[in-house]
Amino acid sequence: MKTLGTIYLVVTLLPALLFSQYASLKVQHPQRFTSYNGTIEEARLVVIPKGVYTQNDLYLTFSARGVNFSAKDSVEVILDFELPRDCAVNDLWLWIDEQTISHGLILDRWTATMIYENIVRRRRDPALLTKSSSSSQLSSLWELYQLRVYPMLGNGSRKVKISYLVPAQWTHTGVSSFIPAQIFRVSNYKPSFITVDYKQELGWGSPRIAENVLLQFSAVLDTSYGRLLRCRISSDNFSSFSQRLNLFAGSPMKNGIYLARRQQGNDGFYHLAVHPLRALELQTSKKVVFLFDYDSLKTSLQKTDILYNIRSHLESNYSAADSFNLIFTQHHNILSVGNKWFSADLYGIAQAFQLAGPSPIVNRSNLPELIKAGIDFLKQNDSTGVLCLVASSDRLGDYRTANPIITEILRSLPAGVQISVIDLLNRNFNSYFYNNKYYYGNDYFYEHLTKLTRGYWAGLRASSNTLPTMLTNFTHFTTGAVEAFDIYPRLENGLCYSRFTSGVDAAQSVSAQKPVTQVGKFRGSGSFIIDVVGIYKGVVRERRIVVPQSDIAQVDTFASKAWTGRYIASLENTSSPPNSIVSQIIEVSLKQRVLSRYTAFLALEPNDTIRTFAPPSGGPGGPTSVEEQANTASEEPLLQAYPNPFNAQTTIRIRLPRGVTSEQVRLQIYNSLGQVVRTFSPEGLSDRQITSIIWNGQNNEGRTVASGVYFFVFSSPKGVKSLKLMVIK
Repeated sequence: MKTLGTIYLVVTLLPALLFSQYASLKVQHPQRFTSYNGTIEEARLVVIPKGVYTQNDLYLTFSARGVNFSAKDSVEVILDFELPRDCAVNDLWLWIDEQTISHGLILDRWTATMIYENIVRRRRDPALLTKSSSSSQLSSLWELYQLRVYPMLGNGSRKVKISYLVPAQWTHTGVSSFIPAQIFRVSNYKPSFITVDYKQELGWGSPRIAENVLLQFSAVLDTSYGRLLRCRISSDNFSSFSQRLNLFAGSPMKNGIYLARRQQGNDGFYHLAVHPLRALELQTSKKVVFLFDYDSLKTSLQKTDILYNIRSHLESNYSAADSFNLIFTQHHNILSVGNKWFSADLYGIAQAFQLAGPSPIVNRSNLPELIKAGIDFLKQNDSTGVLCLVASSDRLGDYRTANPIITEILRSLPAGVQISVIDLLNRNFNSYFYNNKYYYGNDYFYEHLTKLTRGYWAGLRASSNTLPTMLTNFTHFTTGAVEAFDIYPRLENGLCYSRFTSGVDAAQSVSAQKPVTQVGKFRGSGSFIIDVVGIYKGVVRERRIVVPQSDIAQVDTFASKAWTGRYIASLENTSSPPNSIVSQIIEVSLKQRVLSRYTAFLALEPNDTIRTFAPPSGGPGGPTSVEEQANTASEEPLLQAYPNPFNAQTTIRIRLPRGVTSEQVRLQIYNSLGQVVRTFSPEGLSDRQITSIIWNGQNNEGRTVASGVYFFVFSSPKGVKSLKLMVIK
């Protein structure tokens, strides 16, 4: 039971992993030091499956609506928010105007911050995105991020896009990805709705919002993403901090395994999800009687939401090997849908809910009789199974009322039967004080009943709990744990290495029902061979699974970014990392464009950034690169520098005007006094392709130039063009 208790603790804390707790949105005047709550005028989230992660593109439009700023004021937007520790933030975009979008550079944090502060003083157009350590007590679970945008007119708006990869939460039938509703809640004026788009990839199922049956997706055609499934969620669905939202979609897992890879030559990255029970071919079954007791004054959940979530949970987490029944408190009696167990396959689930009717949950509470009916059902059916009470009532909180009922329940309960409670009470509840402890609602009754029967208990009043997560945690608890669990993947002609595994605690114990995910590197070819081992109910289990290449999904470059995010997180959480580790983090972060605590994304105005993008004709969707046309001859020369401003070196990209040859060109760098400090050879330049020249900040004598403004001057028979460069030491 010690291991099971550990798994229970891990599963109970799991919702905190999924939902951020902190966000703040401010608009401030940098010169006057005045600050107000900001507003999100528009919000859109695009979710795309990427291996065991989901890629999330978050579009936000900010304003200072309703506060004391005028059209003459240039104000700064500051958004603080949290994401799970293993997220990989991989891009930033800033809208300069309706036609121009600036793509963020990634620089070391000190350089980026200094540039941003200098630009704010000069009133130009930057956006800065940084990552810090967690602001919450769950320091190992969350990372704090800050986005700063300047300037925004007091009566204007600014638009950004933040892209990040987040670890998906897997079941054997589906995958859920959290919607960052905490960001939208801090808006001074709530957006009327948020748009959630889902890019359905091959093998993946249709999406739904797990917490609300009424929210539907419909197909749309987007100019940037192609075909999407779209849902518009009104602000009512995220107005309460106790309301969590998850996008759930059917997964492509087969026989307990999902494997995806990204291969380049002989090397690559892989993503793996393993369902312990199914992968080890363990024979187990669940037998659960769900008991429903409802008081509409005591909960924010609607009856239809409760019924929908129970059915969805059964379809996603139960199989034909499992059994269930439904029993409801009615106005004048207790309704048991069946006298025998229903098989938990899709047919059995449909049959049970059809027999229950469209409205089996009524506004009536009678817990003692409801629990008695559940016990009677078990006695008539081999006295085995689990009772799970789903209730929002508030009448048994007084110990003088609760104790006699608990005694009577225990007297009639078959030996070994657990009673679990999912408490939906979250408003209009009474409080009690016994033995130096406060109890709320039926807490006293539930706590003692579940302790004495070794059951599970969770309540909706906890900020991290939702009905779907409590149902999932209950199922994990009743199924038990696989101890000493591990996964060993390799290739038929090669090996796997640098693995990062999620869902396994320090004692190598996992919930038997919850898939474990892993990302890693590989080298070699052929089929993947996966050895899975573990101990379930005291018996050692092992299995070798061969995944042929035809069953391996393909992932794009996001596979490496997801691994990089995990790698950076592992280095960042080293206690007091030395300079060598910090340098390693910066190097990997810059190379892979994945944000770290020591780097930052910086989006500048077009003349200062490597790429400027324009929305495609037909709509303001995601950016489309003009660099696709960069290798086409043009009358105008192409001049770009990245990074700019820079510290150590910058890359200057050049394409000659049409008809001009390299022999006709002169390339020089001038200082602010008009003096030539460096001359470059134009050899190899062409009007058909881009050529890169690196300037390391040194003059013609090999000495490093001083900090300041310099000009790269391009001279040809068709005129003179210049590019301003800033050296910051």
